[in-house]
Amino acid sequence: MVIGMDSRPYSLPDRQPTVDEIDEAVAMLLVGASWEEVGARFDLGRDKAQAWLRKHTSPKVAATLNETDPGPPEHGTAHRYRQTIHKPNVTRRACIPGVGACDACKHANARYVSRARHGHTIPPETDQPTLEWVADLRASGVKWRDIANRWGCFEHEARRVWFDRVLPMVADRCEAAMPTGDGPSHGTTTRYLECGCRCPACFDEVVKKHRERDRRRVMGRLGGRDMVDADKAVRHLHELRAGGASLRNIARAAGMQPACVQRIHAHPERRITFASERKVLSVSLEDALTDRSLVPVEMTAARVRRMLADGWLLREISEETGVVDRVLRRASRGEQQRVQRWIEQRVKAVAGRPAPDPERRRRALERQEAERRRSEAATRARYTVLRREQARQREDTA
Repeated sequence: MVIGMDSRPYSLPDRQPTVDEIDEAVAMLLVGASWEEVGARFDLGRDKAQAWLRKHTSPKVAATLNETDPGPPEHGTAHRYRQTIHKPNVTRRACIPGVGACDACKHANARYVSRARHGHTIPPETDQPTLEWVADLRASGVKWRDIANRWGCFEHEARRVWFDRVLPMVADRCEAAMPTGDGPSHGTTTRYLECGCRCPACFDEVVKKHRERDRRRVMGRLGGRDMVDADKAVRHLHELRAGGASLRNIARAAGMQPACVQRIHAHPERRITFASERKVLSVSLEDALTDRSLVPVEMTAARVRRMLADGWLLREISEETGVVDRVLRRASRGEQQRVQRWIEQRVKAVAGRPAPDPERRRRALERQEAERRRSEAATRARYTVLRREQARQREDTA
């Protein structure tokens, strides 16, 4: 039966397609026929043929292609369609060899674009078969950009969704292919730096650590052992030297060893620790030129011991004050009688702050409270014994 044409481009015919017509359209689409050819076969226009048959043919096309090439990703998904888009210097797998994207993937992408216009997007799939497929690709050396292209998503989506869950599996696969024995395992920065391993697992772990450090630097949360560029510290040292300060006085003001300051000033290495940079930058020209007179150590030792009892760590006190932890340890133990005045001033400025770790501070307060109660109980016991002794003496004299 010949179906009449309609002047409206997307209007539907008066009847629904039959099963034979759907099967015939599916057969034509599977061999790469266009919608113009399908519409001409049923005496319909291209747009009307799509509106009339696409809803019925897309599931069958996807099911038929998934039997021969299931993916991942499967046919009939927007992810599968993205990997078939042609871009320069990017190799992507086609749904139908020699044709390109199948109609089921095109239909799924059209729905995806329609949802994306309203802010609804679909994240990459993270089921276990997909994650294992990604781990196999990464362990074989495929770049993350190529993995994202084959999966049909952006590179940042692949890294954000898969990185933490895929990296352990990649390390296991690299360990099975290249056993390390007693050495550091794959997927660690130790193996990357000390052993020179450049497998995908070790490389990804180093990249992950670098990105975490860069994020902490932007947020102002770098740790004392994080490495930073030494250019800023070197420029500050040159400014202090131009003002007349010696490297020994700068080292004393910064609480560092003169050899460390000398090595930074000579600039043999391009990177130093963040703690060293902060100590150098904290020194002003006035501090470097001020006479560092010695003062008694008793007050400094008492403040350090009090901070340790309040939950501070010696490393944290050293980072906050800029004083070498060895000097603070010797002062708190009474191994020296005098300290420099700047050390006393910096310890005094930090002594009133609470400990950085709330849990450690809570445990320290509990210990102090328990010690106070034991001391009060011991004092009451001594007074009780004393009163009993005095009463016994009065009875003997009477």
